[in-house]
Amino acid sequence: MGQQELADKASTTAKVISQLERGISVPAIEKLEKIATAVCAELADLFGYSEDINDRRRQALVQIDYMLRGRSTADLEAVRDMLRLVFEIKRRERSESTP
Repeated sequence: MGQQELADKASTTAKVISQLERGISVPAIEKLEKIATAVCAELADLFGYSEDINDRRRQALVQIDYMLRGRSTADLEAVRDMLRLVFEIKRRERSESTP
């Protein structure tokens, strides 16, 4: 499937698909859900994990995907913002504990 066909199926543009493929942009979770649906995949499958992915990690991604499906944009943005805060706190904790 080409970029334009994928873009059409995912209700976006070929330019956006190109930027995602090249790692230039960070899409909203809603856009990722549309892309996953367009290619008949689970959201977790878009993250390029190999078949030998740790089962716990894959299960966690599947659970997160399930919890996020059907949520409003406001809910998804709130989850995204909370994750950013959690990751920032963890980053600071690691840097403070490193001598």
